[in-house]
Amino acid sequence: MRLLPSSQQYALLDVISNVLEKDFPLYEHGGVDIISGDAEGLYSWVALNYLLDRLPLHATTVARTTPTQRSVMSVDMGGASSQVVFEIGEREGSWLPFSYSTRLLLPHYPPTDSTTSMNKYKTIAQLQRQYQKKYYLYQHSYLNYGLNAARRVLLGHVRMRWRPPRTRRRKSASSSAFLGTSTAATTTANERFAACARYWGIYLFGQSDSGAASEKRRQTAACSYTSCGIGGIPQPHFQGTAGAQSESGAGNPRDVYVFSFFNDVLRTRYVKALGTRLPTTTTSTTKAATSSSATAAAAADDVKRVSVATYKMLGQRACGMGSATLEDHLALLSPAAPAAAATTTTTVAPASDDGPAKTEGTTTAAPAVELDVRCLDLSYLYSFLHVGLGLSDDTTVFVPKLVQGLGIAWPLGASLLDTYNVQE
Repeated sequence: MRLLPSSQQYALLDVISNVLEKDFPLYEHGGVDIISGDAEGLYSWVALNYLLDRLPLHATTVARTTPTQRSVMSVDMGGASSQVVFEIGEREGSWLPFSYSTRLLLPHYPPTDSTTSMNKYKTIAQLQRQYQKKYYLYQHSYLNYGLNAARRVLLGHVRMRWRPPRTRRRKSASSSAFLGTSTAATTTANERFAACARYWGIYLFGQSDSGAASEKRRQTAACSYTSCGIGGIPQPHFQGTAGAQSESGAGNPRDVYVFSFFNDVLRTRYVKALGTRLPTTTTSTTKAATSSSATAAAAADDVKRVSVATYKMLGQRACGMGSATLEDHLALLSPAAPAAAATTTTTVAPASDDGPAKTEGTTTAAPAVELDVRCLDLSYLYSFLHVGLGLSDDTTVFVPKLVQGLGIAWPLGASLLDTYNVQE
């Protein structure tokens, strides 16, 4: 919805409001709006940290919270946009423009206080006034940096530069390397993956290098602030946990939780098709003992723990499994396709958050063709973490499917902020 022109957004909202106003007498016209990307990211961060017991919003959470536990960074990879939110120090974010920082005043019950000492307060409001904590957050929603939107940019850019083999006189020497594909049999999966990653470096930062050189150029050329993230957007430096740090919580790094498409590619479409056994640990535990098996099941966690390099490994494997090149897929999609493809009827299914765009067709000469975008998708997810956020290959990322039996969804965070009357 956020990608639509404002006129179309207002038209859709009017239709929805009219329907609700007709069927629900208590509804007030204008009560429907499109949530902003920043609000979506903030609500997801609150929901995630609440389910992880990193936000002791009420006294019952204190028993499950230890003083060493800190809030975690949330990275939500959607279809059209991606949201990055993490806690910063008050002074650490003092240089940030207003729209990139948020202050939350939340109830916070110290673990040292017992329930008995809290009972002296007659009302919840008195209790919350006594126990409060200010959270300073960095937040930004990267519109057009969601997986589907980024892929569309890639295919659109390549389509503008590409011509069907029968209509062009000569092939650009750099086109295969830029596309991440080649007709040469000697091209390895790693080379194909690296070529795609170079493009994503251009997409994320306007340059094709990675590593230390990329960081230096980002600070000097693309960035006009103290520190920057993707696309020169102001962002404080962030360090994720690596190795044993994620177990002990030692040092300043914070745990990084990535979800939505980051979770999807590890659990469904990609891993099974690649036949890969992930070097990952999946936890399935309960938060507290209970006599009800149903309650225990509802409190279960399902969180994969992998390294950033896992997405690189999966991407390299995917880039080596496709028999057709990207140019072959573009030839199928292009209006100026060669005559050999004229007998093929092609339908392009629109991309959505449920999965990548797919092309399905029927022909008398060949079976239906599916657009294989695994190489592009996995190279983008890896580049987003490694190049975009600057996380090293050995950085541990947690990929949650369920936390306390619930998925990570922004409506929970919105409800929590509304319930606790939090000041934003």
